[in-house]
Amino acid sequence: MGEIRAPREVLYGAQTRRAVDNFRISEFRMSGRFIHALALIKSCAAEANAGLEKLDAVIFCRACR
Repeated sequence: MGEIRAPREVLYGAQTRRAVDNFRISEFRMSGRFIHALALIKSCAAEANAGLEKLDAVIFCRACR
């Protein structure tokens, strides 16, 4: 896919930069409640996977900071 860089000051990486460059982005924004719910789901999934030893404990602990 080739090298792509995102500016240092943004909170996203190369894949998001590709999406922004290649797809029309709407003005729709997700609500704070939706983002919080998604973060909670991801956190619970990480905790479950760490408990099953499917997620490295160091990576799990780093994400919990």
